[in-house]
Amino acid sequence: MKTLPFLLIVAFASMTPWRLVADEPSESILWPQGLPDGAKPLTQEKIAQLKANATDLERINLVETPSLTVYRASAEVANGCGMIICPGGGYNMLAWNKEGLEVAKWLNTQGVTAGVLKYRVPRRDPDEPHREALQDAQRAVRLMRAQAAEWGIDKGRVGVLGFSAGGHLTIMTGLQGDQASYASRDAIDEQSCKPNFLCPIYAAYLGEKYNDRMEVSLGSLVKVTPETPPMFLAVTADDSFRGVQAASLFIALKQAGVPAELHIFARGGHGYGIRASERPVSTWHLRLADWLRDSGYLRAESVRLFDGKSFNGWEGDTETVWRIVDGALTAGSLDKKQEKNNFLATTKSFRNFDLTLKWKLEGTEGFVNGGVQFRSKRIPNHHEVSGYQADLGAGFDGALYDESRRNKMLSQPSIEVLEKARKPLGEWNEYRIRAEGPRIQLWLNGVLTVDFTEAESGMDESGMIAVQIHGNASSIVRYKDIIIEELSPK
Repeated sequence: MKTLPFLLIVAFASMTPWRLVADEPSESILWPQGLPDGAKPLTQEKIAQLKANATDLERINLVETPSLTVYRASAEVANGCGMIICPGGGYNMLAWNKEGLEVAKWLNTQGVTAGVLKYRVPRRDPDEPHREALQDAQRAVRLMRAQAAEWGIDKGRVGVLGFSAGGHLTIMTGLQGDQASYASRDAIDEQSCKPNFLCPIYAAYLGEKYNDRMEVSLGSLVKVTPETPPMFLAVTADDSFRGVQAASLFIALKQAGVPAELHIFARGGHGYGIRASERPVSTWHLRLADWLRDSGYLRAESVRLFDGKSFNGWEGDTETVWRIVDGALTAGSLDKKQEKNNFLATTKSFRNFDLTLKWKLEGTEGFVNGGVQFRSKRIPNHHEVSGYQADLGAGFDGALYDESRRNKMLSQPSIEVLEKARKPLGEWNEYRIRAEGPRIQLWLNGVLTVDFTEAESGMDESGMIAVQIHGNASSIVRYKDIIIEELSPK
């Protein structure tokens, strides 16, 4: 596989600034050894004619070397979902910016790593215009899975999204995912070319012989089976017969038992991408985000932050304070006092997450206490850490404290709730901490003790996670089974 630098010069005057996007996209050639056997070339006269026409970011008129331009979601929000985007253009050109790059950048804000497919146009075969584009799409799905580890993608959450002709290509990629459209040629082709889900948007050409202007019923190419991937569809009723055909496809999916969601908006026409307008159809992509989230595609896999045997991924005083005993991060002593607060922190920051861990605290003298910091940071040239803390010990189990910042208790369970939740000193307890936007929830041993919404502006919603031993006590604190699931932004 060959990777090329990709220069992007785009002005999104009317769009929200993209803050959750990895810095620089990369373009990967799909067929570094040449196109598949049987590829139909364009005539030199046709190529010369197309090259003479202007090509810019809005439309690409000629693709001879298919590629995938990958926009990786930033580490803060990436959730492991990957999507191939197929811009529309009647299989004659690609609406590269409106139905490609802009959509990839928005998907990045949802934690999705997106690859914009530059498939072969214009159509080589007038009778079967999607044939060579399908080869490119299947190869792109396989490439994304082959690069899953490098791109931070879960192979089981790779979808295809497309517009107009690209929506037709999306459907073809899903319906024909069990049979490759070209002969295998390298290790990439060992991967499955069948997407896990499909998102055709104002899909074209769903009638017989690609008819979408006078045909209500689905064509013979659109054969839904129970193995068809789950599907999200959006279209407008005033888009020729495409809305009716989308409804027919939805019915076929329902009859086959395939999970699906369809949105038919009254007005909007065709070719709007995700650009803003006064019409409700401009919100279709928000409904897509809801569907992706509700379907579990934006759900990151749980990750162990502590492997039970090393300090990999953690930083702090591992020489004199922190040690690993019986698979637990351990600090303190019952024979002498810990002089001051000390924290062992993750080297990575986290924004929205669901964290679970077990802790045990025992002590004989002083302020026997610990805590789990999150959305926190170290104070320069100081031993303290500032940020939110799930408190534990010394009468503060199940409470939310603001450590070294506002220095106050933000929320604390009632005595009745605490009696249901807490275990005696010296026994293992379990914390669950969920931080999503301004809302923070704490569970102690399965009992909800805090449901707090931050009202003050300027509070960090991203930061490290740290475990604490409190100073001025003869105590031992242990933490283990520290597992995090990162959540996508809403």
